[in-house]
Amino acid sequence: MLAIGARVIVTDKREEVLAEAIKFGVPKEDVIPIGKNAVEFVQERGLVVDIVIDFVGVSETFTVSQELVSKFNIGFIALVSDC
Repeated sequence: MLAIGARVIVTDKREEVLAEAIKFGVPKEDVIPIGKNAVEFVQERGLVVDIVIDFVGVSETFTVSQELVSKFNIGFIALVSDC
């Protein structure tokens, strides 16, 4: 996503995942600190989220995804594994 000029905001509960995001080129200011509410983070910065990609797919992350994405731009991506 970064390669095509998209702004990527990253959140996770694990510090090592956030550190990897920074290594991949996500600016530190676009990494949501552990414990910070993602919706508040976005609102405080006046950001508009067009797309959310949820790689976890549990109720908590699904709910936050719906709260983050702008009203008319909701999309869902399903990742399926045969493992």
